[in-house]
Amino acid sequence: MKAEKKAPAGTGKWIRPPPRTLKLNVDASFVMEEKLGATGAVLHDFMGTFVHAKCELLPHVQTAAMAEAMALREGLKMVEEMGCHHIMVESDSAETIQALTATCEISSSYTTEPPEYPNPRPSAKNS
Repeated sequence: MKAEKKAPAGTGKWIRPPPRTLKLNVDASFVMEEKLGATGAVLHDFMGTFVHAKCELLPHVQTAAMAEAMALREGLKMVEEMGCHHIMVESDSAETIQALTATCEISSSYTTEPPEYPNPRPSAKNS
């Protein structure tokens, strides 16, 4: 999967993916006062022919960035359910694309060691 930003603002030009590649365009809307959002995903082939689309209402979303990330998630779920391979993804959310393509280190206060549990019953021994 390749992720990219949209064409420069104002050009309004859709850029075709390479041959034998599908292009997934995702976007979201967000109404802060109502904590309401919506997602949209559109899939085209390398000739620009419409393949599939999906939209979803987000009744409880906290931020525009969260709505954009959920749009990407729903779009990727759509192509996975369709069994698609060789996907190029486009989003106007630089924050989402950066998070997707960045290498980051995650720190946590949780241990990676599994907890120790007592053996529920002793093993039986033959006499």
